Amino acid sequence: MLYPSINDLLNKADSRYCLVNEVSKRARQLVEGSDKMVETVEEKPVSVATFEVFEEKVTYKTTYFEDFMLNEMEEASKDNNEVK
Repeated sequence: MLYPSINDLLNKADSRYCLVNEVSKRARQLVEGSDKMVETVEEKPVSVATFEVFEEKVTYKTTYFEDFMLNEMEEASKDNNEVK
């Protein structure tokens, strides 16, 4: 049996897509030389990243399109006010 299980991991993410995205981004960082954030006997970057997500050492932030556009409009408004 695999540990941590997929069900345990899905409790740490909004969806399977987010979970895969989070683990793959962290695994790439490990390949590029980042230090491990957990003690594990695993050596493969994807396995290490999976444990880091499970232990909540790695998290992600969801940005919704509406929030993104609101921030963009606020910044544009600030820029327009500064120019005058």
